[in-house]
Amino acid sequence: MNPVGVTVDPSGRFVYVADSDSNTVSIYTIAPLTGALTAAGSLAVETNPRSVVVAPSGRFAYIINANESLSRIAAYAIDAETGALTAVANSNLPTGTNPSALALDPFGRFAYATNTGSNTISAYTIDAETGSLAFVPVTAAATEVRPTAITVDPSGAFVYVANGDSNTISAYTIDQGLGALRPIASSSVRTGSSPSSIAFTVTIR
Repeated sequence: MNPVGVTVDPSGRFVYVADSDSNTVSIYTIAPLTGALTAAGSLAVETNPRSVVVAPSGRFAYIINANESLSRIAAYAIDAETGALTAVANSNLPTGTNPSALALDPFGRFAYATNTGSNTISAYTIDAETGSLAFVPVTAAATEVRPTAITVDPSGAFVYVANGDSNTISAYTIDQGLGALRPIASSSVRTGSSPSSIAFTVTIR
């Protein structure tokens, strides 16, 4: 009920859908020749999953959950044969208030969640071997009003956030050692009304 986020694993074999009102993540397998989807089960999660992303390695998935009293990010290991998800130990951590979107850097080192209730970005490091999460040891980066979408550029150097009530996109640099975000001075640009998604073009050579 009320699917609000969808992602495909890097191998192109599995699809994951965050079902906000049924508190589940639905799992599908992809037919390699036709692209048809086959239901492969679901995972019960905490209240109101809002976004699900898969690490570039294809080994782990990350899910954010949001309501007024419980806002979390959680890590899961992916079964390479079935696509099933299993919780990673000690990797269910708080976010800011009411997280709405989630992005990983292209190397699978860092995770970033936008928090519409606190106008911040929560940052985490990712253990490449276990998939576990840890807090980036700095204050959460501030955004403009109601950050609704986030993406990391293909080089892994910059983060861009769409701010739904400010009608802007803001930009940040990534500290390549810590994963912390630093606002790029005077980089905010205007958008149309209530931006809700953001994406990059990719040049194929």
